[in-house]
Amino acid sequence: MYEWHSRTRGIKASLATGFLILIGMTVLWVVFELDDFRTANLASEHSIEETLSAAVRNQLAKLWRSQAHFGQRADTLSSVAPDVVDEGNQTHSGAKKELKHRPRVFDMILLNDELDTLEIRLNELHSVVDVFFIMEAGYTFSGKPKPLYFSDNETRFRQFRDKIVHVTIPHLSPDDEKQYVQDGGWANEKFARNIGFKIATDARKPNDGDWIIVSDLDEIPKRSFLETVKAPNPDTDIGRRLLEGFPESDGDVLKLGCRFYYYSYEYRHRGDWYGPTLMRYRDPDSPIFTRPGSDPYPGLDMIQHIMENDWADAGRRLRDRDVGNTPYFDGQCHHCTWCFSNITAVIRKMQSYSHTEHSQSTYTNKKWILDHFSQGIDLFDRGDEIYDYVEDNQDLPQYIRDNSEKFSFMLRRKGLANAGFIDVDPTNPLAE
Repeated sequence: MYEWHSRTRGIKASLATGFLILIGMTVLWVVFELDDFRTANLASEHSIEETLSAAVRNQLAKLWRSQAHFGQRADTLSSVAPDVVDEGNQTHSGAKKELKHRPRVFDMILLNDELDTLEIRLNELHSVVDVFFIMEAGYTFSGKPKPLYFSDNETRFRQFRDKIVHVTIPHLSPDDEKQYVQDGGWANEKFARNIGFKIATDARKPNDGDWIIVSDLDEIPKRSFLETVKAPNPDTDIGRRLLEGFPESDGDVLKLGCRFYYYSYEYRHRGDWYGPTLMRYRDPDSPIFTRPGSDPYPGLDMIQHIMENDWADAGRRLRDRDVGNTPYFDGQCHHCTWCFSNITAVIRKMQSYSHTEHSQSTYTNKKWILDHFSQGIDLFDRGDEIYDYVEDNQDLPQYIRDNSEKFSFMLRRKGLANAGFIDVDPTNPLAE
């Protein structure tokens, strides 16, 4: 009898211990999830009870998804499973799964002065991007001094501050100055991208398998695509492609295609645009380099080459899309170029960016700019650059759709005397 009671007490104690462990795990899940909710809730009216409830529901959904995808390829499990994968289990191919973290997304942003576009990008992607690297220099690509616009306007973006790493790019070295004379503004841009990439990843180092976005500021990946990259859904075409892998790069480098607009989302450029590059960050000792079947690997070869050079040429090479034959996803980003709210910014860009051949008095003439913006004609008279008018276009970021009056200059320019510029009087557009 004593032995029976002793066993009963032991069972009860085990059950109680298990229950306490379950509660502890749930609390930890909620704490981790609250970190994801923190930025989104800064301006929210939700109570802490509502936030906790949402966090628990979200974690349970993640657990369900991870079980549903159990058995996928080892190198894709980090995208669909909880933060750590059990090393002892086997995949359907019999290979051991590696210990993986849930991949994060790092967004590399090179800023000149496009604060409206930065606002759109941050709001559009804040729920799916984990770290925004905002890189800016105290000089333009054409070599002229300029303010640090993010530093001067930091309060405008304070709701995203916990996700932002601000990087100040130093001036060119004397050797780089010589290269600048040969290459014009492009040397400045290459230097800014490369040194900015290195400083940023040293300041907040990604983990092996994390995703890095390299693009121009106005090339905005679609939020839905990044959500799929972080947690592929096998019920979608993109999710299946990501889960099945790619013989040409194994999915370590992806290229996105954009619908391409000029001046506003009214004028679509004929022909699409190769936009952002997404790349997995790899450590030198990453298991993927020694995994059976990992050689040859064009995508990995590129990453390994950059990595062996201490990522010295990463920013330039990824931006130039010098990534070989890697998977391409069409229509997965938004791109609206020269979409400025004021005509002053248009002139400033012509005088500051890498295309120094565009800094001419013909192109900076006020009437010239107004006519070309309001009629959808190429600003530099390039005969092969043709834009088609799209009425009531719906292919635009959700944040613009939700704030259509604030960003009316990105939606309505056709036929307007002031071409939609807020610093031009529509009743007297040529007044100085």
